[in-house]
Amino acid sequence: MSRNDHLHLVTKVANLYYVKKEKQVEIADRLEISQSTVSRLAQEAINKNLVTFKLNSSISEYINLEEELREKFNLKDISIVDHSTNDFQLMNNLGSYTAFYLQNTIKKNDLVGISCWSQALLATANLMTNLEKSISADVVQILGGLGSSTFESHAYQLTYKFAEKFNGKAHMLPSPGILDNKSGRNILLKDSYIKKIFELYEKLTIALVGIGQIKQSKLLTESGNCFNLKELEVLKKNQVVGDINLRFISEDGRNIKTDLDKRIMGIGLNQLKMIPRRIGVAGGKQKHKAIKASIIGDYINTLITDSQTANYLINSKLNL
Repeated sequence: MSRNDHLHLVTKVANLYYVKKEKQVEIADRLEISQSTVSRLAQEAINKNLVTFKLNSSISEYINLEEELREKFNLKDISIVDHSTNDFQLMNNLGSYTAFYLQNTIKKNDLVGISCWSQALLATANLMTNLEKSISADVVQILGGLGSSTFESHAYQLTYKFAEKFNGKAHMLPSPGILDNKSGRNILLKDSYIKKIFELYEKLTIALVGIGQIKQSKLLTESGNCFNLKELEVLKKNQVVGDINLRFISEDGRNIKTDLDKRIMGIGLNQLKMIPRRIGVAGGKQKHKAIKASIIGDYINTLITDSQTANYLINSKLNL
């Protein structure tokens, strides 16, 4: 990334504390950091001459836009990274900041749900460093990861990698993300181990998800966890604009349920909405409508995205 992520956080805290006049305890709750950290960062802003009578940081150019978007969409938090027309660079930008964000906000005994087929989350896992040893958080796979032999290992490695970085245990969901029929799903749901994984969904404190467009990603397609052209046509007729964890949503944020839903092995959207922190990591023009729908539907309350998407969101109408 082209900016200093630490200075971005310092400036965000300074903006909330010195400009917005929010209390330190409120800032700590919103940003998922301790009150003592808020106090330290607020003082650091003064030491670095970021604060005089107004916010003064050329590094964090997106701070005001982040605050506008947070208020417009009633988000808990939003962070904006530089846009890139190069998909690989964009994923790295998103992954780099998400890694930084998680390293500063994961708390002891958090239980983190991970969507295992997100390219942005793969970049995050690769760029993260281990949390302090005093902090440990278990990781739960919230979408089935079995598929082609090549890509099956990807899903497992991603979940285990996050667990390793969080000093916690990995709880795997040994199932494809999409089954051939609903009877197969019903049989798997009777398995005692899979039952325990689904029970953990009720205890998640954080969900970390990608947001998909209706045209499914190369990663998902090559894994075998995808729908065929006829099935995608059904989704288009139902005005689907994208998905979260293979649960499909319309432009106005509604969860569009079809027979395809009955074949998905993973967390449902109503269950997702019960998790306190729901972090969406996604960007790129092709996902604009899906990202907005995810926010409107309240499926995510924290967003990490790129500047182009942020500008789309700030200029779009709130009510469809």
